[in-house]
Amino acid sequence: FIERGAKNQRVWKIVYLRLMNKIYFDEAGYTGADLTNVPQPYFALASVRFTEEELATIRNDIGLDAYETEMHFKKMHTNWEGRNLLDKLFSHPLLDKKHIKTGIALKRFCIYAQIVDTIIETFFYSRGIDLYENQNNNKLANFLYAFSILHKNQELVSNFEKAFVEMLRKHSQDAVVKFYQSVDLLINDSATTDSFKELLSVIPSTIETVQDALVNNNPFYLDNTLPLFVALVEKWYIDTKAKDDIIFDNSKPIAFQNDLIEKLRDMPVDETEVGYGDRRHVFPLPIGYIQLASSTDYLGIQIADTVASAIVFILTNKNAKLQKFQQQLKGFEIFRETDVPLTPSTKEYLLKNIDTSSDINPLNFICEHLQ
Repeated sequence: FIERGAKNQRVWKIVYLRLMNKIYFDEAGYTGADLTNVPQPYFALASVRFTEEELATIRNDIGLDAYETEMHFKKMHTNWEGRNLLDKLFSHPLLDKKHIKTGIALKRFCIYAQIVDTIIETFFYSRGIDLYENQNNNKLANFLYAFSILHKNQELVSNFEKAFVEMLRKHSQDAVVKFYQSVDLLINDSATTDSFKELLSVIPSTIETVQDALVNNNPFYLDNTLPLFVALVEKWYIDTKAKDDIIFDNSKPIAFQNDLIEKLRDMPVDETEVGYGDRRHVFPLPIGYIQLASSTDYLGIQIADTVASAIVFILTNKNAKLQKFQQQLKGFEIFRETDVPLTPSTKEYLLKNIDTSSDINPLNFICEHLQ
């Protein structure tokens, strides 16, 4: 009787584990801190939530075992056999928005978001001003980006963007000087409109606090993986109210930030919603354990890879021979909507009136409770 009970317990444990959801992550278009990378303007992070049973169903239905190799979009989309398998995968009924959430970052826009969130926000904070209220940080980033891409002297704008990225990557006095020189050149250029000059005029003052804004010993500070990851976790938690385990493809930025992620998960505080307007997050970070793994061992990671890579392909493909396939991909449900866009906001969104009187500053909350 004891032996039979122990065996049944093991069976039920196996069944339970197979019915548990896990969230698998993978990325595409990764260039790290190089936000000025012209050939790869987009970064995508895909998350897929499946049980072992669901993954087994997908594997069987699309005939993956007959493919005899690991699924990788980059290898598959250039040949007929691979595209046929991708078509079966993306049209599978389990590949829907209930099981998949995605995030996209337009790297050039993220430069202006970083300008606001690092040097400008730090300066305003030193003056007792919360730049995050009424989404002023987002508005400022959008306006700076819009004026920049419309500027007639794109070489000057490009030098300004590159100088900022270099300053945050190198932290040297020479890099700081070059950045503020690029700001002066842009402000005083004849093609810079008065409205753009007014927006840029706050940046020279930030030299007073720039050393407080520069983050040392973090080569992934400009990387978009962590912010997209945290935002996607929040999206899943809103839908499921479950603190699922995370399996992430071997990722240098996540590996580097893993200690921080675990501390955000283990914050000694009651669950609290922080942030402004509709840009909110629950802390402690609502996840179980987080594991870095090889895609070879997990079909969930392979599916996340195909989704993230397909998004970047849809946005950047210039190969005329693959345009038909590009259009075909756009028709699948999972590619019609992005859950977390680090991209320019719409005019309607920026003009929305949002009551933030009772909101909690996320940075203050984290600094207060993070051990």
